[in-house]
Amino acid sequence: MSEHSPVDTNPDDPSLDQTMQALSDDDRREILTCLFERDGDGPIAVEALADRITSSDASGSVSELLYHTHLPRLDAAGIVAYERAEKRVELAGDQSSVEALLEAGRSVN
Repeated sequence: MSEHSPVDTNPDDPSLDQTMQALSDDDRREILTCLFERDGDGPIAVEALADRITSSDASGSVSELLYHTHLPRLDAAGIVAYERAEKRVELAGDQSSVEALLEAGRSVN
């Protein structure tokens, strides 16, 4: 076994377990799909994101889940940058590996 691990072991980076846990929820995968479709468009308002992923009659309850559950979890996993005070979210840098995981998951279904 070599001295150098092929995996980045920076303690500030989210773990694979955090990433997989974040991706384990259908709603969070839909949120990420929406954000990947916006690739490079900058932050989106949480309310606008809620409107894009739900029907208008359910967007209020979805907004609450976004604010209090889904976006904080995705932020903790390092996948999104969630600006709670500004009520905005965007992808946190290059997330091509996460996008590949989403694509792989879709091919399994």
